Amino acid sequence: MNKSVLKPFGFLAAGMLALALAGCGNGSSSVASSSSGSLSSASSSKSSAEDLTLVDHIKIVADSIVTSYQADDVVDYANLAIKTYNAHDAELDTYYYAQSAAAFTLGTIDTSKVGMGNFIVMFAASHPSATFSDSIAYTVVANQKKVVTQIRIANGFQTSYLKNEVPSYSDLRVKLENADGEVLSILTAKDNADTISYGAIDTSVVTTDGIFTVTYEDKVNGIGPFADSLAYTVSEVTHLTNWSASARWVAFENANKAVDDTLDGRETFMDSATFKLGTLNALSLCPVVKEYDAKTGNIVTFDSYMPEGVSFILKNSKGIVLDLDDYFSSDALTLLKSNGSIKFNDNVVAGAYSLTFRYGDGASESFPDIVYAFDLLRAYNITTAAQLMVCNTNVTTYATNDILDFKRANNLPESIMDQVIIQNNITIGADSIPTSFIWQTGEPVDSGNDGYPIVGTLKDWTYFYYHELNNGHPTFEVYGNLNKISLGNLPFIVSDAETSGSRNNGHNHDQTTPVEPHASLFFTFTDESLEGSERNDSDGAHRTLFQDIAVYGNQGVDGDSKWDNESGILFEKSFNWVVMKNINVNHFFTTVVNAGYAGYTSDASDPAVRDPNLRVIDSRMHDTYSTMIFNYDASATYCIHSELMNAGGPLVISQSSSFVSNPQPSSGDPNDLTRAAYGGTWFRADSSSHLENHVTGQGGWFALYNAESIITSLGTVSTSLFEPTFGVTFSAKEGNVTKYDFLTLNMGLSGSLAGNDPAFYGGSSLEGAISGDLSKYWDDDVTSWPTVVDGVNMIDYGDKADISTYMSGGLAAGVQNYDFMNTFLQQYVADGSARPAVFKTHGTGDSLALSDDQFMICTGSALYNSRHMVDGSAAADYGNFTNDERHNVVSSKYISIYYDTLQSDAVTDPTNYIGSSAYGIVMGLETHSAS
Repeated sequence: MNKSVLKPFGFLAAGMLALALAGCGNGSSSVASSSSGSLSSASSSKSSAEDLTLVDHIKIVADSIVTSYQADDVVDYANLAIKTYNAHDAELDTYYYAQSAAAFTLGTIDTSKVGMGNFIVMFAASHPSATFSDSIAYTVVANQKKVVTQIRIANGFQTSYLKNEVPSYSDLRVKLENADGEVLSILTAKDNADTISYGAIDTSVVTTDGIFTVTYEDKVNGIGPFADSLAYTVSEVTHLTNWSASARWVAFENANKAVDDTLDGRETFMDSATFKLGTLNALSLCPVVKEYDAKTGNIVTFDSYMPEGVSFILKNSKGIVLDLDDYFSSDALTLLKSNGSIKFNDNVVAGAYSLTFRYGDGASESFPDIVYAFDLLRAYNITTAAQLMVCNTNVTTYATNDILDFKRANNLPESIMDQVIIQNNITIGADSIPTSFIWQTGEPVDSGNDGYPIVGTLKDWTYFYYHELNNGHPTFEVYGNLNKISLGNLPFIVSDAETSGSRNNGHNHDQTTPVEPHASLFFTFTDESLEGSERNDSDGAHRTLFQDIAVYGNQGVDGDSKWDNESGILFEKSFNWVVMKNINVNHFFTTVVNAGYAGYTSDASDPAVRDPNLRVIDSRMHDTYSTMIFNYDASATYCIHSELMNAGGPLVISQSSSFVSNPQPSSGDPNDLTRAAYGGTWFRADSSSHLENHVTGQGGWFALYNAESIITSLGTVSTSLFEPTFGVTFSAKEGNVTKYDFLTLNMGLSGSLAGNDPAFYGGSSLEGAISGDLSKYWDDDVTSWPTVVDGVNMIDYGDKADISTYMSGGLAAGVQNYDFMNTFLQQYVADGSARPAVFKTHGTGDSLALSDDQFMICTGSALYNSRHMVDGSAAADYGNFTNDERHNVVSSKYISIYYDTLQSDAVTDPTNYIGSSAYGIVMGLETHSAS
């Protein structure tokens, strides 16, 4: 067979070839392996001719198959060819895999692994049962296109952070690249922790050049390590944009800007104030800082965050810069720098200082120097309602000793505070007072009264801030820094809680008895264990001050026609000298009780005298359910450039004892003038004050105290005398309601409209000139009040004060037997020398001139000119006024009227006049308009 023309054959051709060979005498065959690795068939009967045509072995045609690969190359077997050979190594034929695949059985060229291997080819030749093989070596080298030579951190990983932000690595991905930068694969770090590792992003420190590194290493396959890094930044959470003074300071300044002393009922403070700062505890004046929030894109405001880089400059009143270390402890300086809290050393001298907060290198438009100027006091700074309890010096209240417990529970100092400063607007609620102030289940109650329950209501006689003055602590001062104390969700009083003489034995209120409360927000008094001269505060040695503060209570004017069966509380009850300077007080049952006393202790030689002096200066008092100011017994109130408006009853009540009432018999002197020595009970307002109080005379206070009859008869007097005769009025219509400008009520401790009860000793003076400088609350130069009645002289009445002769011109014999007449005519002189009589008026002015028409007497609907009672002239009717007297009435702002005790013929016989024994009132006048 010509090898050159041999055609490829399949199994059919091979079979035919086998038959042909068999026909040549080759009756059997076998499969054997040649020395070259091929399998062949042989017969001992073969002839040499037959050996030449039989396949003995095969060889893979060189270059018909690729033997050099890169990893993962695809092997192409299409060109694979083999040659067959006889036993003499003579080439017989060539066969191609592409054409005779059925005769081939191929091994595998594995390119998935780098290295060397043998590729085996098996071929079925002339005999189907005979198979021959050959192999060829091949090599696999790494595929450079698929070899990882570098890594890159994939895009999308966060590289910009805010300070203290917690980084997230969940989106971290790594690109595996070849030498040409082609991406071979992208791996997520969270799913390939065995090959990918990374460092930490530190956000605790602000930086612009942080470095974050990722490493890839496949130790199993010997790849790597390779690393990549990227830069990251850490910024402040917010970016400081500007600052301003503390909100506390700004509120103070705004209140100062709104100051207006116009007396017309407005709510502003009347005087500007200087900021007060206490040394006994820290107060924050941290600036208000505004910053840009990089996370949200919003401007954020902070009021307790002190930026880094703030310095502080302390100066005294002379502008001299002071060393901070001399005024602040190291801890206090740390506090100042961290949150702007100011705590001076306790030994720092009180006075005027300024503290400047400076940001960065100096003042700028966005960061001006913040200068706090203040008066430094040895005072406690109060910022919460609970802290107000530092004002209370009592550690026992009723039967429960929980004031001290309350202080300890709220971490309050237990020492006595002489000065406190209110540094916030504060609301007092039931949760900011001790529980003993409120009736609790199981506490003693009077079983004799069933009805309205009192559990959960406020106990009467409760003094929230009970403060005792003594020689060691003679003063108590409350400064407000123009802030406001308000009563919030406090329960009301429904029981007087003084059954059987015990203030802890409250009774159920039956809803039919008016409630007259005695509880007060503040209660100040002088230690009663002091000796008489020390206890007597006539010199103001023990005194209380309220300044630059607004207070709002829980019961104001009530327009209802009946009294309420529950009550709020008083603002202040005092038994010592008090000054209220530049304050606003509104909405209390009674604003102030100024409680004096003139009597004796059990020792007749020790007069038990309280002679308190209340001075209301540059202040506003509005809206009180009962009366604005109640003067009791030996006491005096001075109203200087102040505004008192809108009470549910009289604006001011003065209730006094008589001039000499029930003298102590054991003193040995029946004419002991202890009470006279202390000046009576007075209310005096200067001409710059404004008093206004339009009431109906019905309901509220009038019903509560059964006093509706006091004012109802005045309507007739106003319309029948004042309006037609003088063209002025103290009553006016508001719609269909008549209201009266009812300013003051003067009354005795036992005074009444009927009977000859002792007269009150004291009264009201609403336009008198006040001697002395009352702007200083400790100034007691206010004694120059009485003036002599013109033309009326007292003849020498001998030793002591017993009247032996009488005023010429009309006083009846025996009048000296009436204490209340002595009130008007008697002036005690220690040496018994002759003195002119002093007629003490209880209305406008300090004395009664004989031509003065402003002291009038009202009985029922009749009004009499008291001049006629004093000088003895006839007073036939209430219209008997001279032209001068009429002019005085028309030009007056006020009119003083007395409800008097008169005998039936008093109008025609002045000798029957026995003086005032019941009530004196002062009404406000205004021009009457017929329209």
